[in-house]
Amino acid sequence: MAGRGPAPKFRENRRRRNVPLHGEWVELRPLTDPPIPDLPEPPDEAGWSTRTARSWAAWWADPAAQMWGAADVDLVEHLCYMHESWVRKGTGSVLSELRQVREALGLTPKGKQDRRWRVAPPAEVVDLDVQRADAEKTRELRKRAAAAEGDS
Repeated sequence: MAGRGPAPKFRENRRRRNVPLHGEWVELRPLTDPPIPDLPEPPDEAGWSTRTARSWAAWWADPAAQMWGAADVDLVEHLCYMHESWVRKGTGSVLSELRQVREALGLTPKGKQDRRWRVAPPAEVVDLDVQRADAEKTRELRKRAAAAEGDS
């Protein structure tokens, strides 16, 4: 059963170097401008609820979306219909299946851990003008220090 015991250590922290049973961790890069496909055909003439539309966009913006294949896309559409059913009827009977499908797609922290996916921190943006100005200040301070040593 998945989820029992401590989480596996990252490769660099392991003592044993054998190949892990479930494979290595995959680092997912955050999506900057993900392509969000149109919602599937609505279940009836009322269309999609705002909540389901927001969830659809959030699912496709999640870093796990870059790992989905064609069968997973079908599962995301299935999740969308289940979510809409939950939003409209408010019954708790569908919540367990919603959670399980979200975990299967890697949309929850547990789902990502089970698939050995970790989200990398966003890349740091470096302002080159600030770095150049700092380097020039450092050079100027070194020149002053050298001049002060020469004066003594």
